[in-house]
Amino acid sequence: MAKKFKDDVYEIDRWITIPYAIELQEAGIEFDKAKKFKDLHDRNRNEDQKSKPCQIGTQMDGVELKTLEKFKRLLCLDKIENWKLVPYGKELQEARVEFNKAKKFKCLLALREIEDWNIHGATELAEAGIKFKKADKCDMFSIKFNNGLMEISPLSIGDQTETYLRNLIAYEQYCDRDNGFNYISNYVRFMDDLINTPKDVKLLRRRGIMKNDLGDDEVISTMVNKLCDNINFSTTDSIYARTSMDVNMHCRRHKNVWMAKLRRDYFNSIWALLSFLAAVLLIALAITQTIFSIIH
Repeated sequence: MAKKFKDDVYEIDRWITIPYAIELQEAGIEFDKAKKFKDLHDRNRNEDQKSKPCQIGTQMDGVELKTLEKFKRLLCLDKIENWKLVPYGKELQEARVEFNKAKKFKCLLALREIEDWNIHGATELAEAGIKFKKADKCDMFSIKFNNGLMEISPLSIGDQTETYLRNLIAYEQYCDRDNGFNYISNYVRFMDDLINTPKDVKLLRRRGIMKNDLGDDEVISTMVNKLCDNINFSTTDSIYARTSMDVNMHCRRHKNVWMAKLRRDYFNSIWALLSFLAAVLLIALAITQTIFSIIH
């Protein structure tokens, strides 16, 4: 046990000098490559962290034709793998980091730049392609998001729910636990983000996530929106902070929004699908006829 602890401390000491160490480690990049990346990063950056300009006429002097051909092939590979879209792609490539790990590093690094920890309502998220599902676990705080699917534990709302939640929130605020999380406050805040209108309540109710014993979706949306009034807590320290980040990352990818719109507008029923396929077939036939006319 002592040896393992000593090895862990040594490992932390080694990584502590590496820039973006957490993202590099989570991307699965080995320490020796990360160390080489650090050397290249420090060498290629000025004090203001900007890339140093290349010296014209010095890098290609005396280069053989064979080397230039190899450079051209590498340049084509660079375009295929889009290394230029990866932050510090030059240093990572020279450190012989695999491109798939570099892409993962890019995604992890992008998480740092997300400042908006609040998420959109359930209806807007559904329009962005996010699906909702009732979680199998009965744990009230169980909320997970993965690959566009959000799983939320079911919640029954009745006459005593508001009083029950307000008392628990007041207890957390009174205790002011600096060494722990305000689970109820975090949960209510997350649900407050999800529920903005009666349509959001209706969507969650249809997915089996919310049981409405009050009978009116508007009453529930109003109640949830008022629960967080005058409550002090940090969204960055929330137990759902990473979930919110992942949701926002999903919504920022235009591909997910376009695919959701395509499914909603053209593949929402068998007749819409048949109409879409018929239109594609007509276009294909028109193109084929045009090609034959040009040939003959």
